[in-house]
Amino acid sequence: MPVFSESRMLDLGTEVIAVRVGPEPNHTDFTIHETLIRKSSPFFEKSLGNKWRKAQERVVRLPTCSASAFSLYMQWLYTNRLHAIPKDASGSTSELANLVPACLLGEYLQDISFQDHVMDAIIEWKKKAKRPDCERITEIWVKIIYSQTNEISPLRLFFANLVAWHTTHEW
Repeated sequence: MPVFSESRMLDLGTEVIAVRVGPEPNHTDFTIHETLIRKSSPFFEKSLGNKWRKAQERVVRLPTCSASAFSLYMQWLYTNRLHAIPKDASGSTSELANLVPACLLGEYLQDISFQDHVMDAIIEWKKKAKRPDCERITEIWVKIIYSQTNEISPLRLFFANLVAWHTTHEW
């Protein structure tokens, strides 16, 4: 088993917070180390770093976010690995169905490192995906991304570049 430097150890701190993800009453609650998430996400740093009710209650609510995307994000925070391939993966599109919502979450949480990891995974998916999957899925996800991001969104630019990369002279 490899041995690593102490400098690579996670700084977890001792405090935990609750993150309530999804719409009420069907939300999912997560417990996570406060120090870890605040260091990675400017959204959480701001939410928990002042006298807002969120900071006092120790509960951050994300009613418009996906619980499965947050679960992927939380696993990534602790392991630096993206667990995006579903257990029952029925095809190459199921991986992308986890990655795009995760990237949208990363943008919402302002976690650039997470977004970069997810975008790298999307590029790898695109390299190995079959052409019909790319054509169908890209169109679907572009519509979703454009409806949930603003015009200067890095995610929008990323997907616009993916579409341009995929486009051939046949189009």
